[in-house]
Amino acid sequence: MRALRAIAFAAAVGAAAPAHAAADAFLCTPDDAPPEAEWVGESADSMYKNCVQFTWMGFGAALSAPGGMPGTQGSLLGPLVFALKVDSLYPTLLRQMLAGTVLEIELFVRKVGTNLLVTKVSFVDAVIGDLQAAGSGEVPDLTVTIRARTITYTTWTYDASNVQTGTQTVTWTAPGP
Repeated sequence: MRALRAIAFAAAVGAAAPAHAAADAFLCTPDDAPPEAEWVGESADSMYKNCVQFTWMGFGAALSAPGGMPGTQGSLLGPLVFALKVDSLYPTLLRQMLAGTVLEIELFVRKVGTNLLVTKVSFVDAVIGDLQAAGSGEVPDLTVTIRARTITYTTWTYDASNVQTGTQTVTWTAPGP
């Protein structure tokens, strides 16, 4: 694999909200997803029922050519990788991976104790590339790798009174057919 340099984008839940704010995060499939592309997680949150709560996640993108200048070389969208405790979602994920089901997955991050959304990331034309269950103890961890053709990243900012002060949206689409 080529060496990746000049990271153009990297995100993790810990960095999705301002450093001084804690965050709640959920992975969901859209309400209008077809049944074969739907996830039913075990979240009991009133706003994110049936979404997936995870123990950690990360995703990113990079320039694909060593020493390449932004805009002159291709870019590589990194996978969405997340871990959760093995639960009732595992058979669905395995079936979707083996069938090559095309998914749309949404990541929602909000300030703890509020309903203020600070980040939404959409992974479109996505497929599950890898499932790994591991660990010792009562419930093993499941690490899931998702590869997406397009990622749309939206952030909202708020002032000290929780009044929205701005919005930014960026979309990346991987090159290719």
